[in-house]
Amino acid sequence: MKRFAEYDGWKIEASPTVLVRQRLFQTGVVIERDDGERFVLSDLGNRVYR
Repeated sequence: MKRFAEYDGWKIEASPTVLVRQRLFQTGVVIERDDGERFVLSDLGNRVYR
């Protein structure tokens, strides 16, 4: 799985976090533009696979 991607001047970093007790991965992402504008999205759902 690639954690980093770039698209049209945006840098995208995926960050799966392990939820040990539930045996799941919690999805999150950081999206940043070259000028410093930044969005942090956490808790985008739980997944069985990374």
